[in-house]
Amino acid sequence: MAPSTSVNDLDLSEEEQGRRLISFMDITQTDSEDVATRLLEGNNWNVETAVSSFLDSSSSSNSNSNSEHMLTSSTGENPIRVRRRRGSGGRERSELNNDESRDNVPGSSRSRVVGSDSLSLSTMVGKISDYTSRLVLSPIRRITGVNGDVSLEEAARQFTILFEKAYGETHPRFKSSSYKDAITSSHNSEKLLLVYLHSPKHPDTDDFCKNVLCSEEVSNYVNTEMLAWGGSIEFADAYRLCDMMMVSTYPTLAVLQPSASSSSSSSNGDTGQRISARLLDRIDGITAKETIIERLSLCCRQHKAVVQEAAARRLQEQERRNLLEQQNREYLESQRRDREREEEKRRQQEEERNKVETMKKKREQLPNEPPSSVERRDSSTIKFNLPNGTKFVRRFYADNKLQHVRDFVEITLDDMEDNTIANFELVMNFPKRRFGGDTDHTVTIEEAGLVPQAVLFVQDLDS
Repeated sequence: MAPSTSVNDLDLSEEEQGRRLISFMDITQTDSEDVATRLLEGNNWNVETAVSSFLDSSSSSNSNSNSEHMLTSSTGENPIRVRRRRGSGGRERSELNNDESRDNVPGSSRSRVVGSDSLSLSTMVGKISDYTSRLVLSPIRRITGVNGDVSLEEAARQFTILFEKAYGETHPRFKSSSYKDAITSSHNSEKLLLVYLHSPKHPDTDDFCKNVLCSEEVSNYVNTEMLAWGGSIEFADAYRLCDMMMVSTYPTLAVLQPSASSSSSSSNGDTGQRISARLLDRIDGITAKETIIERLSLCCRQHKAVVQEAAARRLQEQERRNLLEQQNREYLESQRRDREREEEKRRQQEEERNKVETMKKKREQLPNEPPSSVERRDSSTIKFNLPNGTKFVRRFYADNKLQHVRDFVEITLDDMEDNTIANFELVMNFPKRRFGGDTDHTVTIEEAGLVPQAVLFVQDLDS
């Protein structure tokens, strides 16, 4: 058998000493850190032995100052803001609290009876029982909870079933999910989350559940204005949350305000939202339902102001994104039109170059007019009439192609500054004939019946 390790063999860090000091003071309800420290040092920092010693003496004194930090559970649960109290000797005491709303909530101070003479026997027994359970089962619960083989969702479902069996169906509607999922649901619904940590063995639990938590007033308010999540400290999820909040007094209600921030969620670079929780108020011990509703109402009013401010920021951000998107669309549309204009300009320039090149070839390939000495049967005189009344004449060899006649008309029209005719066909009235696009322009003038003379009308096909 391996040798056991006593507290005296341990080299306790200042943080661990602080935690044991907090546990001792919460269990004994003493406010004197000096007395608590002396008792713990005299008992080798063994809390159980020190508590036993304390039962034989009494003292009360308190002097502290406050500071706040973010506490995150080692299991990756959502972080919760915790207040640390610094007392004499430089040691820190940790208490889940809120530096702003806590001081503004009526009756927000923790119900602490000063002096051991005023400490009720039932409360002391309950605290010692809870502490002993936490001390003995803590190494196991940190990993699995007392019922670690039960899933978080199943634990939440079982809690609701057992709660209704003991106290009836009138109660806050607890989420049948893990605490982490409850915080996410709270964030998505923009409602506060009321957390109830249930200690079945605590002597005040039954009285609180029957007369306060399950009252119609508290239940109706919570179910209307908030989301609720409850858990027994006998299950892992509630126990880890209890340990993270450093709860030592039951029953405990905590009002949590969810918030989201962007964070890296995986090693491959994917990003997502990280939901955290800020403690707005915490209610420990038996508290009147009127006081609870008043404090919950104050928290909800504060939260609604935060939600409205966040909604205004989202609206402003959405309007900014819409404006940027509109400006981006307009910019892209302007670029598209510029590209189209440039493309049209290049197309027109290309067409103009092709036209110039084509006309140059046609001028070079156009046969010369026959001299007057050529007989009439070997030549043809053709008169051309334009739609605007302009006329011109040209002589061709009888064996010139009909394409040469058309090329001549194109060259003539191109030389005119006021020409508007681009597509045309040649028409002869008598006999009625058309020389259009479907005409075989490789036939000779003589074969087309234009020898020794002819009159052709240039008809604008675009008019």
